[in-house]
Amino acid sequence: MVLSVTSFLEKNKTKRKSSSICGIFWAPKSCLRERSLSSRFYNMPRCLGVAALLLLSGAAGADGTAHRRIRDSDFCHDGRPSVAQRNFVSKAVDEAIDAIASNMSDPDLACIFRNTLPNTLDTTVTFPGGAQSSDDSLPFVITGDITAMWLRDSMNQVLPYIPFAKDDATLQGMLKGLIARQAQQVNLDAYANAFTSGSPASPPSPHTDDQTTSPGFLGTRVDAMVPGIFERKYELDSLCAFLKLSRTYYEQLGDTSPFVKDDGEWISAVQRVVEVMAYMQTGTAEDTDPEYLFQRQALEPTDTLSHGIGNPARGVGLIKSAFRPSDDATTLPFLVPANAMAVVELQHVADLLNAIVPSLASADARAASSLAEEAEALASTVDKAIKQEALVNHPIAGSEPLFAYEVDGFGNHLFMDDANVPSLLSLPYLGYVDAGEIPILRVARQALPFVVTHELVRSVCFCHFHFCGFDQMMPRIKEHGRQY
Repeated sequence: MVLSVTSFLEKNKTKRKSSSICGIFWAPKSCLRERSLSSRFYNMPRCLGVAALLLLSGAAGADGTAHRRIRDSDFCHDGRPSVAQRNFVSKAVDEAIDAIASNMSDPDLACIFRNTLPNTLDTTVTFPGGAQSSDDSLPFVITGDITAMWLRDSMNQVLPYIPFAKDDATLQGMLKGLIARQAQQVNLDAYANAFTSGSPASPPSPHTDDQTTSPGFLGTRVDAMVPGIFERKYELDSLCAFLKLSRTYYEQLGDTSPFVKDDGEWISAVQRVVEVMAYMQTGTAEDTDPEYLFQRQALEPTDTLSHGIGNPARGVGLIKSAFRPSDDATTLPFLVPANAMAVVELQHVADLLNAIVPSLASADARAASSLAEEAEALASTVDKAIKQEALVNHPIAGSEPLFAYEVDGFGNHLFMDDANVPSLLSLPYLGYVDAGEIPILRVARQALPFVVTHELVRSVCFCHFHFCGFDQMMPRIKEHGRQY
């Protein structure tokens, strides 16, 4: 990814167009000023990508004058902690940083890259046991500004490091341990999106007053905010993140050892993921005793669910998601990009399950093979439902069908997009559609909610509170438009 961005910058120095940027363009200053970069960005490509977009956008004219101003401003500095203060050190990653950055012609972009690629390891990974860690000292990856671990965030945070693990046993051990940690978390509660470390020093969750329950004995309901859970917002993409981390590790490293441990915890977690996804295909009317209820006293309506379940859905084969990857409640229960991600990851994990069958005892092998069949069947059902329910016509697009962002199975559709992945614009990245199919996603680039168009920026925002609302974004566009 980094090499391709670098090559792209080199090849396109004279091809900058004013409409090419699509991002929150004031982010680089935040990346550069913030010593703990993860407190603002959980994925290295975000800062690097925004920097690349700045250089390729209207902020840089065809003659490159703005590009020279950015370079001359000397606004980048070494923001990494000292070696002694870094949470985790990977020799392979540090060597790659030196090799790649030394070949970047733009010193500021090289500086951003040096700061951002190692930031998760420097500031968010806790791995007390090292490569020989036991189950009680597995890695824990905080999201940055909150000392809790999100399934989605932790997957995205470490994904760029997996290729380097071939040459770094300690890094590979951390990744294996993180897979085990995520499996434990899914088995603890597949409806939770974020978890505490469970250590005595871990601060308590601020969400213990959330009214979230699960079915109990003889029709009763029990409090589901048990120790180890930080937040219990059910998000379909969180389960997909666990699958994606596992299969990406296997695909890039060819190592099956995290998935064939004697405790069987990983296979149990995959089984639980498939069970929850299948259960969440149930229509609201048929789900008389829901496995999952959630309400919170909140000022923002997107921080809770109406009647504890959200808006109604009709069972059509899609999987419900109570919340989006932004942790905001869905408007309609079937979040289309998350369902698309589920299709991709279920197919991949089926391949992984089949790959480990020869390494398992006969009974476990039969269970893994059966689970692979379940995952493939579920992926096929969801894929068919997406094409039937979510590809619809829209007045903006004319006769060409478009993906809706959310649907409910009753014929209602929400047309928008969100900056968080999974999103409609990220469907090629997720592997659900080919890049050549992007025209069916163009609705996200037109006059829809949370899309801001300006002479300096065209951006898909997100509706998480008012962070990227028009009242917040437009003053920044004007401020930084003058500066750059």
